[in-house]
Amino acid sequence: MKKQFLTAVSVMALLAGVTSCQKNGTMSVKSLKSDVDSVSYALGINVGDGFKHDLEKFPGKPVNKEALIAGFVEAMKAEDEDKLPMSVEDARNIMQEYVTKVRETQIKENREKEVAYLEENKSKEGVQVTPSGLHYKSITEGTGKQASDSSFVKVNYTGKLIDGTVFDSNIDRGEPVLFNVRGVIPGFSEGIRMMKEGGKAELSIPARLAYGDGEAGSIPPGSCIIFEVELVEVDPAMPARPGRPGFRPQR
Repeated sequence: MKKQFLTAVSVMALLAGVTSCQKNGTMSVKSLKSDVDSVSYALGINVGDGFKHDLEKFPGKPVNKEALIAGFVEAMKAEDEDKLPMSVEDARNIMQEYVTKVRETQIKENREKEVAYLEENKSKEGVQVTPSGLHYKSITEGTGKQASDSSFVKVNYTGKLIDGTVFDSNIDRGEPVLFNVRGVIPGFSEGIRMMKEGGKAELSIPARLAYGDGEAGSIPPGSCIIFEVELVEVDPAMPARPGRPGFRPQR
């Protein structure tokens, strides 16, 4: 609801800016004459900047901002929906078809990248491929307890895409993350259960053992993901409210 509200406000601010410029020429800070002018301009800067960043996340190629603003103007000028050059239903269908097309392309490309990456990775020294398809590489062998599916564990981790882009890490937060082994994605859970306290490992997790064709934060659909994990402690003393890693989905 909050995001929808901000988007609506952003649209109004952009539209107000467009119509003002059309009537009065380009508006600048120097042309502000009253408190209402100033706060209106400030609102436009604030929400316009936020809306700009939202547009950068829109799937596929960058949005044509001129066409976007033209659509705003047409929608606001029309006395009723029947007067629009494109119906609201058609607009929604066009957007849905576009997003679906872009998503399908992303999934196809990421599957191809996964196949190539795993084919190369499996031949690297020290990489074990489990029956499920997880690629496990020990970096440092642990000597302590081994986790079970029901264990709580403390870990340090960094998660990245196969192109090296980091999507999550607790390292900068300065303390290990505590969570239940059965509460994370299957590939991560399996990898943790192969480790002992004090150990470090690299887990290359195919999409089917991670998020499949779904999206998770900044992880694109169909992505193979990689974690470097340190198993700090198995079944530690429990705090009042155990934490969970940022990448955690429900199974």
